[in-house]
Amino acid sequence: MTDPLAELRAIHEPIAVAWWPLGSGWWWSAVMLTLLSLLVWWCRRKRPLLAWLQARRALRELELLHKVYLNSQVTADYLREINAVLRRLALCRYPRAQVAPLSCDQWLSFLDQGSVAGQPFSQGCGAVLGRAPYEATPQIDDAERLHQLVCAWAQQQGNPLSVLKRELPA
Repeated sequence: MTDPLAELRAIHEPIAVAWWPLGSGWWWSAVMLTLLSLLVWWCRRKRPLLAWLQARRALRELELLHKVYLNSQVTADYLREINAVLRRLALCRYPRAQVAPLSCDQWLSFLDQGSVAGQPFSQGCGAVLGRAPYEATPQIDDAERLHQLVCAWAQQQGNPLSVLKRELPA
């Protein structure tokens, strides 16, 4: 009688797993990381274009509001709508915490910071934008000058360097 255990062969160790070729999960991870990097790069590159498009849309709205105002002469509605367009554009361009709580003089000084020269909003014809929400019948001294001022401000916001100027420490 022979011993059945003697006929057994030695245990063979499995072959070590090679790091190459990579498994499919690693390939999918590499592809997704590449796509994510491209998406981030594309979004950062498109930011100035989006700012320009938002400013352009605001300019079209301001032109339409001005035409409607010239036909109807309803000052309160015109000033409320101008403020809404400017605030919407500011919220698109700057952090909500910086823009949303502003009203009256703070709002006007914010608009002055983005202006081309001087303080046309707080001390010029744009001051009516700060007073209008609190007056029953606001009056515009020069509607054409006010329209040019708000259009210049909106156009300035379409310039990608305008945000950089405001974010740099003084």
